[in-house]
Amino acid sequence: PPFISHFVVGPQGPEGIYRKIHLGPPEEGIYQAGDDCPVFGTGKATLGMELCFDGHFPELSTLLALKGAEIVFLPHASPRESAAEKQGRWLRYLPARAYDNSLFLVACNQAGESESGLNFSGSALILDPKGEVLAENPQGAEGIILARLKGETLRRVRENPRGFFLPRRRPELYEGVTQGLPEKAGGKATTR
Repeated sequence: PPFISHFVVGPQGPEGIYRKIHLGPPEEGIYQAGDDCPVFGTGKATLGMELCFDGHFPELSTLLALKGAEIVFLPHASPRESAAEKQGRWLRYLPARAYDNSLFLVACNQAGESESGLNFSGSALILDPKGEVLAENPQGAEGIILARLKGETLRRVRENPRGFFLPRRRPELYEGVTQGLPEKAGGKATTR
């Protein structure tokens, strides 16, 4: 089966390909999951990529940050809710991804109607390394949002021992996170 992929293009041209790691239920059996979490150096910043359903797994953002990502891009093609509902849901968990990992996060959702009749609500969001909203388009209209992502902001956050948490992780205590769900927690989910 094919992959769901995004190409990363920098100032000098193509940088690489990201293949979606976590397939949503409607995608299973149609597509195959990727098995790599690359970061891409563009000369200006180091980028990480997650696609849609990938964003529900906090370990992926942490892994990208540990690999040096300074900005994570998170495009969606999610037709199931209004723009306000999508934005509200994003604001419940995406600021934590940016804050916990001290990185910029840029999320967007497809807008408009697909050939098969699915209606995509749009919306877009840019967060700073403290999880604060820099720009957003919660209305769902097609459009572009812009924000200046300053390296100085990221440097200040990552140089602050009380603001940059990744160096203080204790991964030896978290190995259970990668072992799947125990039966008493709802079971049946496993790691790939």
